[in-house]
Amino acid sequence: MPFKQFGKSFPTAICIYLTVLVAGCSNTEKESHLMFDEYAKEGEQSFDQQRYSDAISQFSNALRVTPPVKDKSKTSMIYAFRGMSYFIEHEYEKALADFDEALELLPFNVYALYGRGMARTTLHDVKGAIEDFDEAIRLDSDYAHAYVERGRQYLVLGKHQKAIEDFSLAIDVDNRIELMGVEQVDGFTPISYRKHEPFQLRAKALRNVGEDQKASWDEERVKALLDDENGS
Repeated sequence: MPFKQFGKSFPTAICIYLTVLVAGCSNTEKESHLMFDEYAKEGEQSFDQQRYSDAISQFSNALRVTPPVKDKSKTSMIYAFRGMSYFIEHEYEKALADFDEALELLPFNVYALYGRGMARTTLHDVKGAIEDFDEAIRLDSDYAHAYVERGRQYLVLGKHQKAIEDFSLAIDVDNRIELMGVEQVDGFTPISYRKHEPFQLRAKALRNVGEDQKASWDEERVKALLDDENGS
């Protein structure tokens, strides 16, 4: 028998063989995990540097490495980041597919909900986009980006009062964060609105419901903020 070379009985030799095999699998799993982390890190760096094509490549490499089941949340974020990269590269169907994958793994991934809402907006699925923004806001009531984008969709639907409410909520979040002296950093959302935009959008909605005086106040605020943004 082949195990005679170990000088062991057959059952003992089997135990030794299985121990070595399991150890080998464990090492392979560790190597895969390290590769996954390295590709993910490189993808995030490319994303931060706005090299989105490179980010897609690195995130794709990470997803080819099968991570342990315990890393579902990390895998979900990789799909979300690759989805946003596809979105910025105007590959909206691929973006949507990645956000779906991210949410399949982690249904409360706020970034994936926001990203899928953006993709659905671009693909003219207004109802679906609003549902995603609703859920993102339910999970994170300070997610100003989601308020702004949901407000835009309400404008498209002619629901001006709801739009006004959303732009007001976004402004409130921005003001509260500013008062706290904390810079709002969202590394996931490179396509960010400028500070004057919620006021500008709210002014438009106010005009649509005949609130001209309030719209004028917002328009004055827009002018002041644009002067600040442009260094005037």
